[in-house]
Amino acid sequence: MAVQFGGLVSGLDTNNMISQLVKLERQPINRLRTRQRAVETEISNLGKLSSKMKDLATKLEDFSETAGILANSATSSNEDALGATASGDASSGIYKVVIDKLAQAEKNRSQAFGDSLGQVTAGTLDIAVFDEDPVSITIEEGDTLADVRDKINASDASVGASIIDTGSGAYLSVTAQKSGHTVGGTPSDAVVITETYTGTTGAQLGLTETQTASNAQFSVDGLAVERTTNQVTDVLQGVTLDLKAESTDPIEIAVAPDPEKVMEKLEAFTEAYNATVDALKSAQEESGALARGALSELSTLVSSAVTGAASDFVNLSSIGLETQWGTGKLELDKSKLEEVLAQDPSALAKLFTTTDTGLSATMGSALERYTDGYEGIIKTTQDGLRDRVDRFENQIEDRERAVQAYEDRMVRQFTRLETLMNEMNAESARFASAMPMGMMMG
Repeated sequence: MAVQFGGLVSGLDTNNMISQLVKLERQPINRLRTRQRAVETEISNLGKLSSKMKDLATKLEDFSETAGILANSATSSNEDALGATASGDASSGIYKVVIDKLAQAEKNRSQAFGDSLGQVTAGTLDIAVFDEDPVSITIEEGDTLADVRDKINASDASVGASIIDTGSGAYLSVTAQKSGHTVGGTPSDAVVITETYTGTTGAQLGLTETQTASNAQFSVDGLAVERTTNQVTDVLQGVTLDLKAESTDPIEIAVAPDPEKVMEKLEAFTEAYNATVDALKSAQEESGALARGALSELSTLVSSAVTGAASDFVNLSSIGLETQWGTGKLELDKSKLEEVLAQDPSALAKLFTTTDTGLSATMGSALERYTDGYEGIIKTTQDGLRDRVDRFENQIEDRERAVQAYEDRMVRQFTRLETLMNEMNAESARFASAMPMGMMMG
């Protein structure tokens, strides 16, 4: 850049003049920046809108099955011996359970070693749990008891290994990660460990069984049941039994509807829907067509009848979820919902779970069209807006170069002016000094 004299000769504030001229030239850039920021804000707001719509979609996905929308409670008459939980698809009733035997995992223990650094004879351990393929573990020359423990734990064998140090000896303990044994089989089927030694130094593990695998044995309403685990999920539909202790007296499990939990689920759905409505309304100023289209589609779905629903409960309004005039939001009438739950809870579930026509399917599909991360309406709209941001950036860069060139030109022109005036002043001074004194005074 040329040297600026800053009006030292002309007396003009040329630096300020150039600054003001450049400021005028930059105004189009400022307008482009403002428009670019507005588009970036729209992209961000669409992301927030998508997040709200995805939250609503998650709630609807939970409602795609009866267990997701309805709720039941399960209580035990002896929680110390038997716990129970119930999902929404459990059947109400009272069941009597007697626990004869708990499931337990097989354990094996080695002979005593001096400590965890005691050397184990080289060879292999083949470990098979239930019907899994055997896992082979290689014991290298010089491996210690701790090394063997670590190799077992790092393997794919369904067992856990630990060292028990009594102070007078260290033992390798190997416990199956699965309790019980194959139903219809014998305890010896649970864990099979084969030791093969090829080395001549160190001590062999000599693993022996210290706890025999056993299956849970219990009865439900007099019917005998055997399972490999104490957490039983497949005997009573929708009910998980947690066997804790043997019992000779029957333990009662009472399963009943839990309207409070259903209420909480529908309140959460209502909040998610209303948050989406608010977000769509806020987006109308920036993304008018997109927001209005989504809002119209959702409003239609929540007010329309569901094909395949129970005749007395065909839409959300019939179960107590009313669309509010003017706001388009949902409001839950708890009294009405309680009546529906007391009368026919399955009818409520059908509004959401009916295949293809239930709200979980129809509204979920509508939301997916907007929020899909690859071809969703919001994603494609954001992509188009990002292209606009890039175009603005290119225009701004072009303008910046033009403004810089303009500023450089102004500096050169004013510098030439100052230089010319300086030369003229110098010439005038030389001319004056060359004139006779009398002529200058005359």
